[in-house]
Amino acid sequence: MNPKATTNEGVSTPRSREITLTVKTSNLFNLPYPPTKAQVEANTYLIDDEGLESRFGESNRDFETLVYMGKEIVWNIRSFEPYGVDNGYLAALESVSHNPDRGNPNFFEHDPLLVGRNGSVCGVIATNPNWPNKDDSYTINFLILHEGKAPKFPLDPKLRINTFER
Repeated sequence: MNPKATTNEGVSTPRSREITLTVKTSNLFNLPYPPTKAQVEANTYLIDDEGLESRFGESNRDFETLVYMGKEIVWNIRSFEPYGVDNGYLAALESVSHNPDRGNPNFFEHDPLLVGRNGSVCGVIATNPNWPNKDDSYTINFLILHEGKAPKFPLDPKLRINTFER
């Protein structure tokens, strides 16, 4: 994890948030399917618009982005080396969904959040006065397209409602 530890504690102005997932598509695609969680984490990198990151090989479960009730959140995806070793492998988002089995609240106004025409997944964080400082474990579902095949992969990072007071 970067020096910001596991959350973006310095974020203070309520606003929309953006998270980008970078995938070593050729590496992950060519592993025996389904890969282990450690193999998925070794080939994925998350970063948000404040610079919080979970580098290749780090646990994505520790990646926690602060979000704001009533504000939008956007997820994007890209291949790590689209003009190099990942050429011919396309990373694509499928959906983002709440993990109900963890007993945490569902922060999304709609669930699951599906990919839009631009290839991103967008959603709005619902409003609930009981949520400040609560965590939401969710799953980013993505796939890798190559030679007519499209295996699916999950990542399980977290969101946390910011306690910003107006």
